[in-house]
Amino acid sequence: MPAATSTGAPSPTPKCPPTPALPAGVLFSDDFASRQAAECNDLDFTSDEAVDRTWSANKYIISIKKTQFLGWDGPSNEYDNFGAETQAQMVDGNYAEYGLVFRASGAEGALSYYLFAITTDGEYYLFKKIAGKWADPDPISAVSSSSVKPGAALNTIGVIAQDGAISLYINRVLVRTFVDSAPLGKGYVALVAATGDNDRTSVAFSRLTVLTPDKAKTDWGGASVPAGQPEIVSLEFPSEILGDGNKNDGLVRFRDAGGDIARISFDPAFIQPKGFNYQPFGFEFTNPAVRWVEGNAASTSGAFRFSNGCTGDSLVVTVAATLYDKAGNKSAPYLFTFLCKSITANSLTVFFTVKNGSPTGFVIDKQGVKHAAPAYLTISDLHIAPGDRVVLQTDQPRFSLMLDCGTSPQTFTPCDFVADTPAALPGWIVKNAGGTAYLNISRADNWAGARPGFPSQRYPADPVLRIGLGD
Repeated sequence: MPAATSTGAPSPTPKCPPTPALPAGVLFSDDFASRQAAECNDLDFTSDEAVDRTWSANKYIISIKKTQFLGWDGPSNEYDNFGAETQAQMVDGNYAEYGLVFRASGAEGALSYYLFAITTDGEYYLFKKIAGKWADPDPISAVSSSSVKPGAALNTIGVIAQDGAISLYINRVLVRTFVDSAPLGKGYVALVAATGDNDRTSVAFSRLTVLTPDKAKTDWGGASVPAGQPEIVSLEFPSEILGDGNKNDGLVRFRDAGGDIARISFDPAFIQPKGFNYQPFGFEFTNPAVRWVEGNAASTSGAFRFSNGCTGDSLVVTVAATLYDKAGNKSAPYLFTFLCKSITANSLTVFFTVKNGSPTGFVIDKQGVKHAAPAYLTISDLHIAPGDRVVLQTDQPRFSLMLDCGTSPQTFTPCDFVADTPAALPGWIVKNAGGTAYLNISRADNWAGARPGFPSQRYPADPVLRIGLGD
């Protein structure tokens, strides 16, 4: 893992012509046709003792001059959900690691970002840095892939990031999808090169393109699938279902050149909040009860239905569907997410988490409507009547929380309390009478001053997610 990093510093801004309109679905594009255009796109061309950044015809070149070092740079635009792709190859040295940094944010020395890279000896990896420290374990440690063209060959590297789902592409082949239970938020995309255990390397990047996720899937969807591997082309399932255990229908469309699909599995990939039991399921295509819409198990393409249900209290569930053939080949996992809505009468669910040091979350009201935290971190206008209850859920092991009932402590039970771990949270909060209370939530150990009149309580310090529980 690289021990040190150099990011580009801004170059003097040249006189830039008007930016031409981009096609629909294209958020950024630069083929490095000129140095001026690259500089106008905020690419850096400075050098220091560890990294040189230079331009040649249709190439942006990052040269590293230090062992266990990485250098990167990119445009200043920030993206949350997107697809990014670059083409690159090693042009000097015996070894290189190169690819994309994305969702990068934070101050120098405390940066957070993902790093997706391939190596010239045929491996790829996904690393994650949080506030200047590498995550342990790695999201995806270095693993060999036949999709990587080794040595000095030209490779196309792409990533699609949608909330916590990160899909990795090498030469337009989906090699892995990783679901991060604590995903990084909005940030910028950059080109990156690293030396590993070598003392120098140079990598030339031919282009950088950033697309909407849908545009990336459309453009990259025609990528060839490794020989013999079945493919899930699409999957349809409701985005919200009731948590009453009843089954809901979904539809899978597939391709399989061998015409010998054998079974499909559906495995939980990510559940909010953690700790709830969601059982994997699947079926064999020898089962005569399979509901075919098009084709059958001996077809090279077709469609079939499946059923899925859930039992829970406002769970957000991401499931990975994987198709297998008789030879044991399997498809890339296809991820889909749905909300398992609460069926408990007179119950609201508050889910909160912490991303990049800042609290966020959502509330599912009694009608099953989701209220997400806006940019200013205040969720209000939630109607709670006497007899209603509020269930608190989180995926964080530690946090700072206070329920403030003001001067009417009889309004809720329990009321006027603080908590810093899930074990300290009540099973639920019940509203007894008319009035308003406020949940104030922040990251772990982030307390402000003492609450007047309540010696054992402190207010969480900014940034605070504030949820109003009123009439």
